[in-house]
Amino acid sequence: MLVVIATIKEKQKEKPKKPPTPPTTAAAAAAAAAAGTTEAAEQQQLLAAAAAAAAADVVEQEQQQQQQDQQQQQQQQQQQKQDI
Repeated sequence: MLVVIATIKEKQKEKPKKPPTPPTTAAAAAAAAAAGTTEAAEQQQLLAAAAAAAAADVVEQEQQQQQQDQQQQQQQQQQQKQDI
């Protein structure tokens, strides 16, 4: 019986032991995935905000251009009236 126990202990010493996977590793992986998801969502929000700001700038520029065009037309009409 003692010989069997000694043999088993020797074989256990020969086998390399794998370090147990700590539960914190899984939790850290989940946290990293969640952080990555949050970061990606924040980037998408920033991109959407930038796109909205760019669209607003385009609209504002178009409105300013229309106002300038209207002013030029009015000036031309007044000039034509004066010429007549």
